[in-house]
Amino acid sequence: MDEPTAERSLRDLIGLLALPALWVGRDGATVLRLMSEAVERVVRLDVLFIDVPFVPHQPRLTVLRLGGAPASPAQADAWKPGLESWGDLPIGRVATLCETLSGPLQVVRLSLGYSARDGSVWFAAADTDFSNQADAAFLRAAATLAATGLRAARIAYEREEASRAKDQFLAMLGHELRNPLAPIVTSMASIKRREGGELSGHLAIIDRQVKHLSRLVDDLLDVARITRGKVELQREPLSLRTTLARAVESVAPLLEERHHMLEVVVPDDDARVLGDATRLVQVFSNLLTNAARYTDPGGAIRVTMRLESSFVDVCVEDNGRGIEAKLLPRIFTIFEQGEATPERAAGGLGIGLALVKNLV
Repeated sequence: MDEPTAERSLRDLIGLLALPALWVGRDGATVLRLMSEAVERVVRLDVLFIDVPFVPHQPRLTVLRLGGAPASPAQADAWKPGLESWGDLPIGRVATLCETLSGPLQVVRLSLGYSARDGSVWFAAADTDFSNQADAAFLRAAATLAATGLRAARIAYEREEASRAKDQFLAMLGHELRNPLAPIVTSMASIKRREGGELSGHLAIIDRQVKHLSRLVDDLLDVARITRGKVELQREPLSLRTTLARAVESVAPLLEERHHMLEVVVPDDDARVLGDATRLVQVFSNLLTNAARYTDPGGAIRVTMRLESSFVDVCVEDNGRGIEAKLLPRIFTIFEQGEATPERAAGGLGIGLALVKNLV
């Protein structure tokens, strides 16, 4: 092998090995296109045909390239009968001579998986020397890399489909739970008015648990809306001091129940921000609820607001048990929770902080 040929082969091999770096985040059709273009830069092909069953219940992925360019719809229709007969060709590096619309072509069929059921790629050229040892090795490597890319794309597709199904389930679950909750909440409100605003014994327990369940259902619905991109922020100029006060007010029953000492430190100058008042109250109340829930009774919680140039810093601190170091990188991940304990059983679903992050 002369030096220029050796250098070219090395360059082509390096380019081929770089292909997997392009697979990340690509769909199946893009993987096949990138592989096809890479092969055509190295091996002189007259026809390249790919047929792959990508995912169940979806059309097969097909690629037809003629002379290094995508075939037109008319060309694809003209070639279709002949390409169907290529399905009978053996899989392997040995070329088979076939009569085609472009005349006699040497055709090599390779698998894009573990067997023909995973799809195939056909490389064809008029050159009688086509599929020599160097070509064959290069084509096998390209097909193997493409198969790996297709598997990655298939896994990514299935993961997205599973995530979409989960979001739809959460939305449905939230709505289905809200339907029976509504009359229970209304009934409890009627009983509370009849009792003069105070409930005791079993009624107080029922009222408290219904409120807790309502908050969980609201969180489920919010997660479903956020993940499906259906949350719209109603931004307006607002007082952050007033927003914090509303959040503290919403968490006051839990703070009182657990006998916590709450200290709120705000500057004399109020901060005006452009934001959604309802959602900001939800953000701060979620943080305060976590602090109250996971701090032992009689604990201390401190809320501090600081003005820094054009920014406002709001800090929620407590003297509770804290967060395990191994959990810190994942605390804003949906459904992520610490180790299950009897105290945590009265907590939430592990979606509060995920809501906070997404809303902010």
